[in-house]
Amino acid sequence: KISLAAFGDAEAPLLKLLELSEQLAKEGRDPSAEQAGISLAHTKLGDVYERMERNVEAVQHLRLAIGIDRRLSQAEPNNLPRARKLYISYILMSRALRGRRGDQLGSPAELAELINEAAELADRMSTADPTNNLALTDVVNARTLQGDWLRQQNDANTALISYKKAVTAAEKLDGANVSYGNLDAIIQSHHRLSTALVLTGQPDAALESLSKAEAALARAEKINSGTMRGALRRADIARTRGEVYASQANWPNSISNYKLAISIYETQRSHDPKNETLLNEQPDLYSRLADSYAAAGQVVDAVKALQTALTLDREIESRSEEHTSELQSLAYLVCRLLLEK
Repeated sequence: KISLAAFGDAEAPLLKLLELSEQLAKEGRDPSAEQAGISLAHTKLGDVYERMERNVEAVQHLRLAIGIDRRLSQAEPNNLPRARKLYISYILMSRALRGRRGDQLGSPAELAELINEAAELADRMSTADPTNNLALTDVVNARTLQGDWLRQQNDANTALISYKKAVTAAEKLDGANVSYGNLDAIIQSHHRLSTALVLTGQPDAALESLSKAEAALARAEKINSGTMRGALRRADIARTRGEVYASQANWPNSISNYKLAISIYETQRSHDPKNETLLNEQPDLYSRLADSYAAAGQVVDAVKALQTALTLDREIESRSEEHTSELQSLAYLVCRLLLEK
């Protein structure tokens, strides 16, 4: 994992690169190449600032990069490297506008436009070069991003379409070349598809998709076992299975899957206690576990799980008001159930 200090060290050289690129462009010897150089510097700066959570600066540089990339791509519509540079700028801009802590800088309309254009561009590049595995990977990533965005906007039916396109591209990747990365694309796309299937009332199809994700994970672990990524993919599968069973009021299976996901996170956190991501995921898992316990009438266990969720939540800085509100609502539910006993 690259430290924030390392990204900070990259700032000065990239600013110098931008300065030199702009000076070179004044000579006008090769306008397209010179503009591409300026765009590349802005894109790299935008990427670095976004990783440093300096999103306002990131957005400023990425807007300039996108403006240049659009002009260059429109001038050479069949130039795939130009198209892919524009695709990368779209993806980075969507990330910068959303923020790592949920602080959204862009409007929903602007984000939707960026994500949709990135997805359409990825499709176009893959169609133009069907055997290009990088283009297929771009389709997987763009359609997954689009599906995630649509799901967050409570449009699970349309998200389902995007996730299915991601699955199709991932399966083509796997057919072309068996590798850990390609198998991970299958795991990710099938898992995301299952989340939309749950929301659209298709629990059996969701469980089937989760089984396919799990089968791909087993194949991936034969190539590279014991990775944190593999462990967290398994936790994702268990968590979503818990959600499927909860939607069916199958509380024993829901509880066992949430507990499995929690145990995976706790094990990984014991190996890497400073990893904030591992901590951030746990309160929600414990709150879902508490909800399932409460629905099953296991009030004592529900209260214990909720107390753990609240304890973990206090460790986390800058939690969103939405998350706190969810925990407060769950606390009210459990307390009410306790009083009714």
